Amino acid sequence: MARDVRALHSRAAPLSEGDKTPTSPTLRSAPPASASAPNPATEVPKGDEQIKEDALTTKASEALAQLKLADAETAVKSAKEEVSRARAEAEQAKAEAQQAKAEVQKAKADAQAAGDAEVSARRKLADAEAALATAAEACPTPAKPGLAGRLREWFKRPSTTKNKNH
Repeated sequence: MARDVRALHSRAAPLSEGDKTPTSPTLRSAPPASASAPNPATEVPKGDEQIKEDALTTKASEALAQLKLADAETAVKSAKEEVSRARAEAEQAKAEAQQAKAEVQKAKADAQAAGDAEVSARRKLADAEAALATAAEACPTPAKPGLAGRLREWFKRPSTTKNKNH
């Protein structure tokens, strides 16, 4: 990648008056990276052209690093916002779960109260039916009022006038 940047910058770099315009970019291999610090006594002095090329390469690398840093910071910011949104959603879900749990407990309590009320109503109904049965045994049923009741009573009685004449 550094070679590509050098090639681009070597085309864009102003040429000295004595130089001719190159027809094709020259690619130079990057110097091998050594694990130890470079020794100034053993280094070969670089020409002005090489120093300019290295400076441009350094600037391009720095610009690329700046862009990567900006991209990374943007990614971190986006990730933090996403985490914040996820936390907010989690808190909302937790609150909804607690509310649902409370509603379930209330429904259980209501069901228990309804069951207790049903048992109480059945006991009262049984007591009322027992009291009605006791009252029916204690008091005979009176004749039903109205025409139907009177007719039933008339036809149940034997006629006293017909028996006396015959």
